[in-house]
Amino acid sequence: MRFENFVGDYMGRQRQLSYSTVYEYEHLARNHLIPELGTRRVETFNPSVVENFLMTTDRLGTPDPTQFKVYVLLKTLLLDAHRKGAIEGHPLEDVDAPRYEAERAVVPTKDQVIAIKAAAANDRFSMFIDMIVGCGPRNGRRSR
Repeated sequence: MRFENFVGDYMGRQRQLSYSTVYEYEHLARNHLIPELGTRRVETFNPSVVENFLMTTDRLGTPDPTQFKVYVLLKTLLLDAHRKGAIEGHPLEDVDAPRYEAERAVVPTKDQVIAIKAAAANDRFSMFIDMIVGCGPRNGRRSR
């Protein structure tokens, strides 16, 4: 079975995933995995194939957060194939995952918000400042 077909079969079996997760997986598969790996037969995956794919994403300039998400999806797919017996050896043995750590967001102080609003008072994007401040630093919190 070709990898592209396996991805489609896998997505069809995932009834517990939310709509947004399915949408993201399909987007990552369509834009990153299938163009590079879609025609490869599932049983031919091994650690060197995965390493070469990761080097290709790096060479193509894929942003680090996207590389990490693509790797997580590829890992999920290949481990599923391995559990189902489609791949004999462990396809990710000794493969180093891409590293990505998001920078910690800095929430501006009230004085900084006032200064930002003053600087953008006549700017057409000033309404976004009000919206961002009104939404607060995290889900479920309101700005003080």
